[in-house]
Amino acid sequence: LILLSFSLLSLLGLVFPLGVSGATTEEVVLDSYDSSNQSNLFVVSEVHPSTTTGDSANFQTFRIGGGTGTYRATVARFYLDRTNAPSGNLAVQIYTATSQTIDNALPDTLLGESGYVSMASLPVSPLASAVFSFTFNTTNQPILSGNTVYVLAIIAKSATVLDTTDAVRVGNDNTSGTHAGRCGLYDSGGWGLCNSAFDLVFILLGNQVDAGGGGAEADRMETSLRTTSHLFRL
Repeated sequence: LILLSFSLLSLLGLVFPLGVSGATTEEVVLDSYDSSNQSNLFVVSEVHPSTTTGDSANFQTFRIGGGTGTYRATVARFYLDRTNAPSGNLAVQIYTATSQTIDNALPDTLLGESGYVSMASLPVSPLASAVFSFTFNTTNQPILSGNTVYVLAIIAKSATVLDTTDAVRVGNDNTSGTHAGRCGLYDSGGWGLCNSAFDLVFILLGNQVDAGGGGAEADRMETSLRTTSHLFRL
């Protein structure tokens, strides 16, 4: 595993800024929350959708910069590990949001679901230490609009063994989260918000479909991608 800085990749021309004219097939960072903020793990112990108090999903609300452009989500990454030996598959879903107030929104309409990651492939450790990629196949890539709130959720898609003893854990910041969005969970038959100080550690990649109007927000996103170091194990 090689630790790479997105600011360095940008300098090398391998990370491309949003806000440029026209579509691009190059992957860009649509949003992220730096792995250096990780301080805790949420436990996923039920198959989604859970009807008990055990969580079957965790989510993070987010907003893409880049003016009024549109983007196609391609890959989502989370820091994950497991306790003991859960057996099943995880998936990532992207939803519209119930509100455009980013810190008070829940998942609404499902836009797309990724391919699966096996729970058995996760490391066993006291703190999530491996990043896993969830790829949206070319026929199921959500189309997202700039300056719009969405929800990124990681779910237990299926399982033959999954409970509080044999569980999946999702890396998060439970101290003083600084991401603009807010995390949440699914249990007891419904979505709910976490403490406002909590955020999931994640990265969402995609490519630009249409630049739209761009403008000041696009300029700010470009500056952020070129100057901010987002550290992830790739």
